[in-house]
Amino acid sequence: MRREKLIELRVQKDWLQEDVAKKLGITASFYGMIEQGVRTPRIPLALAMEELFGVPVKELFLNLHPTKRLVKTTKPPQPARVPRSSVRS
Repeated sequence: MRREKLIELRVQKDWLQEDVAKKLGITASFYGMIEQGVRTPRIPLALAMEELFGVPVKELFLNLHPTKRLVKTTKPPQPARVPRSSVRS
């Protein structure tokens, strides 16, 4: 999933991917993969990105959308069924 916030912030600052990568000390290719959601940075790099962009890590990397669920829901448990043969009349 693309990380739109990273792209938006980079474009606002009029930076190329190469510019951001150089500031972070990584390759432009690796930074591009982070933006595309193919790679996830380790914590020290994520914190460096937070400092560079001035935006909290959770805003950079959590794609929260009100219509999307973060937790998979399951069906409620069903009552146990008793086989008919064991029920006495």
